[in-house]
Amino acid sequence: MIRAPLIREFEQLPVPLNYYEGRGKKTFSLPLNILFFYRNGFEKQTLNPETNFHYRHVLIFNCGAPIAIMVDGSRIELRKDCFTLLLPYQYHRFINNSREGLSLLFITFEMEDNLPLLALRNLASSCPSGIFPLLQEALKTYNRQKEGELPFRIATILSKLLETNRELGEFAEKRDTPASKVVNEICRRLYEDRSLNISRLCGEMNFSEGYLRSVFKKSMGITLGRYIRESRLTEAMKYLSTSDKSVSEIAEFCGYDSIYSLSRSFRTHMGISPSAYRKERKREGITS
Repeated sequence: MIRAPLIREFEQLPVPLNYYEGRGKKTFSLPLNILFFYRNGFEKQTLNPETNFHYRHVLIFNCGAPIAIMVDGSRIELRKDCFTLLLPYQYHRFINNSREGLSLLFITFEMEDNLPLLALRNLASSCPSGIFPLLQEALKTYNRQKEGELPFRIATILSKLLETNRELGEFAEKRDTPASKVVNEICRRLYEDRSLNISRLCGEMNFSEGYLRSVFKKSMGITLGRYIRESRLTEAMKYLSTSDKSVSEIAEFCGYDSIYSLSRSFRTHMGISPSAYRKERKREGITS
């Protein structure tokens, strides 16, 4: 009988010393509003909330060719059979994403409490043993629309990723070339000082403007000016969505020389004013 082995295992359990003290603790809130999708390539990205800004967690498993992701000033090398987690409001861009052989599995979700997941921030780690069967079962649950079961499936996956991360501390190696080191330094400086412009950047790094623009475009696939514009705007969207700072304060914090510069950028790329965007976020309940 199928129950016999189970009974034998139960028989081996010791008598509890305390019948009110057990095992298992809540490590984080359940993931909700879960979405699965797949990418084997990317269309040319334009600046809008859907492509450059998100308020959701984005879990990515790479099953194909290596790809680099620039996340909040850090370059992540995501190799085959590795995973990474993008946290809400992190500006990100896939680098050299036109290459062949891409195979990326995406799971995006929302969580009330993501504090334990901060341990995975800006890291690319090898997928732990047994993770792909868990992913397959989660996908079956997703396709069968078993919404009551799905959050627990994703929570199990996240728990395994966190446990493996703590046990092994095994992260994908960074293989920097001279050009990528320059690009990494550019992104780091721009992330730490939002007001930094191209002219000041060249002076601080002691490179010509032509060289910096060229090496950045070749490595990132976009111009340096566009990267600065996107990173500032997405940072502004984060604070408009999650803080009570005034629009003027946000403009200064995100590197704009005036509230009018922020408003002009917002109207150009979002089609609405910063204040209108903030009202939309609050109406949708997307606030901290």
